[in-house]
Amino acid sequence: MSLFENVGELNENDATRICLLMLIGQGFLGPQKTNVVDNMLLDLVDNLEEFRQYPWGNYFWESTYSAVYNLHKRQKGDDKCFSLSGFVWPFKVPVNVN
Repeated sequence: MSLFENVGELNENDATRICLLMLIGQGFLGPQKTNVVDNMLLDLVDNLEEFRQYPWGNYFWESTYSAVYNLHKRQKGDDKCFSLSGFVWPFKVPVNVN
């Protein structure tokens, strides 16, 4: 059964919570090695006011930094490419500096 089959039966707050989890898990963090949702995230979406006040910049920075740190040392052979995880949108947006 799909999560969204019965989405019409969810109240507005529950639908918002699911959307927030999807935004964080798939939108900001991108594909992860596991499909496990962190309990901390579940607790945060359960209290929307606490969710709004959470320091998301620190959360995304920690996941991105650990993925990028020493990335050049993890390249295999002469490969000119690598994979990033974490909050990688800033790396995907072209920067135009005049």
